[in-house]
Amino acid sequence: MASLGLVSTAVDWGDLPTWLSAVAALSALAFAAVAVVVARRSLRIESRRDQVAVEASRRAQAILVSAWCDELGLRVRNASHSPVYQARLTVVDLAEPEAAPLHHVRADVLPPGAEATSHPAAVPGTAEPRVLVTFTDAAGVRWHRDAYGRLRELESRLTIAGAERMEAVHQHFSADLAARYGIALTCHTPDWPTRWQGYVRAGLDGTIADVLDAPNDTIAVLAEQRVIEPVVLAADQLDRFLPWTLQALTYQNRLYGVPLTAQVPVLISNLDLAPDAPATFEAIDDFAVQREPFHLLAIFAAAGGEIFGVGPDGTPDPNRFRGAAPTSIAAFESLAAVRPLRRRLDENGARQEFLGGRTPHLIGLAEDLMDARAAGLRCAVSAIPPFRNRNATRPYASVRGFLLSRRGANRLIARDLIPDYLARVDVARNQTAQLCMPSCLRDFQPGDRDLDVLRGGPDHSVPLPSHPRMLLIWRLLGETLNAILEGADPSASARRLDQRLGHVLGSAT
Repeated sequence: MASLGLVSTAVDWGDLPTWLSAVAALSALAFAAVAVVVARRSLRIESRRDQVAVEASRRAQAILVSAWCDELGLRVRNASHSPVYQARLTVVDLAEPEAAPLHHVRADVLPPGAEATSHPAAVPGTAEPRVLVTFTDAAGVRWHRDAYGRLRELESRLTIAGAERMEAVHQHFSADLAARYGIALTCHTPDWPTRWQGYVRAGLDGTIADVLDAPNDTIAVLAEQRVIEPVVLAADQLDRFLPWTLQALTYQNRLYGVPLTAQVPVLISNLDLAPDAPATFEAIDDFAVQREPFHLLAIFAAAGGEIFGVGPDGTPDPNRFRGAAPTSIAAFESLAAVRPLRRRLDENGARQEFLGGRTPHLIGLAEDLMDARAAGLRCAVSAIPPFRNRNATRPYASVRGFLLSRRGANRLIARDLIPDYLARVDVARNQTAQLCMPSCLRDFQPGDRDLDVLRGGPDHSVPLPSHPRMLLIWRLLGETLNAILEGADPSASARRLDQRLGHVLGSAT
């Protein structure tokens, strides 16, 4: 029988030199790891120092430019060794941040110097004046210093939203903007059924453009919804534009846009089909028109109707509704008897009727004339003639302008660019020439009689009114006009519209 025995296994832990060698190797690895960590940390510290140094170098000139108000007026100093450019200084009341600016100064060049330069500025004694200043440094970087002295570099890009025809025109100027201001321009046409409703939504969700192209009847809506902010133009800039177009873009005594184009609906005639201009509206044997309020109200005015009365400032006031007046009811009755108005045509349908030669006349706007010329038609433009035995009233004119978005990502750039670039005479003239539309400039000389007729003016037209409930006003007007053209009683329809508008506008005040 074999006996069981315990087998002992001896472990060889090595000798002392082996141990010492292992410990040394482990220590070397530890020291190497520590060295890597320290090196990485040092690299990050050095990188931060480099970034700080680069940033300090980038801001070196900008931090030496400052502006303030004292008993001498508006004071500005460029304490650097190089000039800065395109400086714009705006005095605001810190106690009333939403109020209109107290003063505005433009300086194309601020030379270097240890002493501040003074500009007279009338500031009320009750105000707490602070100066906003934007400028371009010698390296071409745009900066903004706010009312609390904080300095911020501005992005060199800008977005403009507007009508489809405007997009190509804006793109035409993108190279010029890049060369003059170092600004990259992006233009787009919002795909919204109603553009001003889209602007309101975009302002709320933060997707709104910096500059908006819009007609003047949207001003009150957009201002009340805090979508747009006032535009500050110097006296010489204001003097470039027709006063009535500036008034059209003014709401509660504050200017909200730079005027671009102004136009009224006119009679566009195909000379091959209608060589003679009709003397009265009844002499127009056939025509096409878009069945919406702006175009229809031009015919309504030719029949002696007046939808809105005039306020104390001489501008149309939607709160003074005149549609139920005897002369206006008679005008509604005249419209109901015009056979071509019974056709339900949208903008494209009316234009195609005319371009296709199916009707000799079109009641339209500048873009319709442009399309007719592009199609090779020989056209003449004239004011819509009055109805027989009627005292025609002035039609409404639509004034389009560039509006400044309150919530645009680059509104500080836009705040300077609108008056500095879009209000320039050569730019405004070239834009309207590209659009083939009448300009709002005082010295507008189109060399084209048709555009002069399209523009209207105080003697021939009145600007569209603007009201916080304007969208609803237009909808109710459109419903009434179309109902009358479909056979509804004009007198009863006008009185019903009067009641509905009274309820709507009364609840808005």
